[in-house]
Amino acid sequence: MTNSFEIELSHNLSTMAFVPSEDVFKTCLTHTSSYTQHNYTVNFTTVSNTKMASLNINYRKKTGPTNVLTFPEENTLNSVYGSIYFAPDIINSESSDRSAHWNLLIIHSLLHLSGYTHHNDEDTKVMQNAEQNILNSLKYG
Repeated sequence: MTNSFEIELSHNLSTMAFVPSEDVFKTCLTHTSSYTQHNYTVNFTTVSNTKMASLNINYRKKTGPTNVLTFPEENTLNSVYGSIYFAPDIINSESSDRSAHWNLLIIHSLLHLSGYTHHNDEDTKVMQNAEQNILNSLKYG
């Protein structure tokens, strides 16, 4: 299977928060695509905490911002489409190893687009195993 993807990385921030380079997003996407055997078309967008809180209340009915929100748009047998929103200020405050943490969250979100969940213990183990395998391929495991 040939994996392909499109990335539109938007920076809609008022601060100069750390955000990984486009190459980091591409590398995580390539490794996740190889693992899942899915072709991805995904938009990555960074947003302020205020914007993330608005997305969170509108789509999840939860107050306050969260680190990442994933919105699947359409999936076919081998293709995955969606949008992923990141709140860099929150993400950067969660770990001292920003690079590894961003990689994990990018991969985690891409797996959600592929249908992985953590609604119960069994699903959580499957998703964590997938994350670890992909991180190992990146040398972050």
